[in-house]
Amino acid sequence: MTMEMKDGVAAGAERLNAVIAWWGLPSATHPDAIDKNFKRWLTFATDVQKVVADAYGAEVKTGIDRADRVGQWFQAFMLCRQPNDFLAAQSQLVAVLHESASHRAKRLSDVTQSLHECCASMARDTADDFREQVSESEQPAAKAARPRASQA
Repeated sequence: MTMEMKDGVAAGAERLNAVIAWWGLPSATHPDAIDKNFKRWLTFATDVQKVVADAYGAEVKTGIDRADRVGQWFQAFMLCRQPNDFLAAQSQLVAVLHESASHRAKRLSDVTQSLHECCASMARDTADDFREQVSESEQPAAKAARPRASQA
């Protein structure tokens, strides 16, 4: 993100916070709530993008390696003169394909775990903020209820 975009986003968040405060919405007690949520989503999106980019890079690297190994297999296959040579070349191809599938399954498992961690972190942070907002809104309500109870 360029500096101009960040400044524009920050200015927009400030304006939105001002409008919410003017409307008197509950989040107006937290003037930085929108900015905080925006930063949380930006962090989440950045983390997910990094996980996916890393997985894509690893998949490309594995694909290139697999293509090289299949090319070597094809050369070995073309040089086969005996049935045993053919079986050895065929076994080499099966090994390359199974190894590739194993790497892909491991990578998908890692990506799934990383995405789960990103989502769980986002959910925890959001829940913590909601708990904090609820406890802050209950405190003034409890203080307001005390004088009424003492007046009765």
